[in-house]
Amino acid sequence: NEKDMAFSNLKEHAAFRRYLEDGQIRLKAGSVVKLQGSSVVLSGGEEILADELILCTGYSLDLSCLAEPIAQEFVFEGNHGRNIDAYKLVMHPKHPTLCALG
Repeated sequence: NEKDMAFSNLKEHAAFRRYLEDGQIRLKAGSVVKLQGSSVVLSGGEEILADELILCTGYSLDLSCLAEPIAQEFVFEGNHGRNIDAYKLVMHPKHPTLCALG
């Protein structure tokens, strides 16, 4: 169920969240086989009419290059694992000259 999915850091994307909750944006998981005009064909054969296509590949958060106390201040444990806890997902909360990009 799309409404059961959790998102982090959507506080700045209220319109996105509202569209998602209203069903104006739908989430689909799967591999894109081809783009065909204004349609997307998924690996299961489903063809979806789409105005926009957003591909999300995910990432693995690894801060092993930082001293453990600094790294611990940079993350929090969320519903889906470790997440970066930084202003605009970039600026460290206690060390304003330390930024995460990538």
